Amino acid sequence: MNIPSASSPAPALPWYRHRWPWFLMLGPGLVVIAGLITAYIAWHGQDGLVVDDYYKEGKAINQNLARDTQAKAWGLTATLQLQPTTNDAPRRFTVTLQTKAPPLAENKPAYTPPQGLRLRLIHPTQAKQDQLIALQYQTHTGEWLGTLPTLGEQHQTTRWIILLEDTEFRWRLQGHWLLSADQPTPSLMLGTP
Repeated sequence: MNIPSASSPAPALPWYRHRWPWFLMLGPGLVVIAGLITAYIAWHGQDGLVVDDYYKEGKAINQNLARDTQAKAWGLTATLQLQPTTNDAPRRFTVTLQTKAPPLAENKPAYTPPQGLRLRLIHPTQAKQDQLIALQYQTHTGEWLGTLPTLGEQHQTTRWIILLEDTEFRWRLQGHWLLSADQPTPSLMLGTP
């Protein structure tokens, strides 16, 4: 008869029954999971590509600055006014243009009302979220009318960059607009009064 004595060792447990191997594997395991999450974010949230032709882009920036300067020279301002809406109806807005055109100078183009207007909503970080809205002229009021696109839930409180420009690309006005479902900005002034 075998009677275990108090001095005999207990049977050895397999490695997976001890807590220290699991504790030591926890660190590398978390690093692998974090790496997979980082790879997923990098793959699905790609940044815009760097432009190859820097000189051409620089010239385009100068043209855009010339359009800003032209709007300032003509004293152009615009007021964007959101119209009241019911539940799920699209948000409509009006744009009123004002000008304080200075007297004509030599070699300077005179201000003429635009043939068409377009409003660009530019997302500050995600280019694929940008929106282009063509505005319709209302002859009876002298205002331009547009409809805001339905923005996704994640963009409801984004501070959008607003560009208002004529379709002939002679001038542009820009500003920032916080479009929020909770507290919509009733109006926005573009340009320097």
